[in-house]
Amino acid sequence: MNIKTHIEIVTGFLGSGKTTFINSLLESTLVPGEKVIVVQQENGNSSINVKNDSKVKVITKQYDLSKKLTPAFLKQMICFYNPHRIIIEYNGMRMLGEMLNVLEDRSLEELCTEPAIYNIIDGITFEVFFNNMKELLLPCINHSNLIVVNNCIFLEGPQKKRIVKELETINKNAFILCTDDLSGFNHRLKESDHILSSGLFKSLRIKLSNKFRRR
Repeated sequence: MNIKTHIEIVTGFLGSGKTTFINSLLESTLVPGEKVIVVQQENGNSSINVKNDSKVKVITKQYDLSKKLTPAFLKQMICFYNPHRIIIEYNGMRMLGEMLNVLEDRSLEELCTEPAIYNIIDGITFEVFFNNMKELLLPCINHSNLIVVNNCIFLEGPQKKRIVKELETINKNAFILCTDDLSGFNHRLKESDHILSSGLFKSLRIKLSNKFRRR
């Protein structure tokens, strides 16, 4: 019995808070016995700072910014490390469709799940970027399961409502979380257990999957 590796893609422009979000995501969702690979395709100012111990293992891999992620690379990561999930910090200046096409490759069909997509947006710059680089932003918004609007503390009430309404119009099914700043990620994610796979249910799933994982 093969247990598929879960794929999570974190999108957003450089400086939007993707790495900080990933740190909060790991802190909020890691359970004992879990092995996670974080693939970083960005050169941000933050780093993955989750500490490994005997209960969990987080492996960080840097990927060349000038190159596209390939099915062969992901297959190698899955076959060598046998992770429960892979989190991809995706380059914000690449089209999301490139990454989705990679995951649709036949060589990965039996190895990983359809991706969960998290889009991190800087509320301060969203409207300017959306008006000028809509072709990059629209696919990320359209395909997201969760959209996080960051730096809301700097937005006037009407502007925040306008941004949220725009996002809801584009993607009616996504969960939208608003945070005051980067420090608010942990708190907001811990309030959102119904969105993220964490807690007792996930612990049981990890224990079960460890019995049947590929050798």
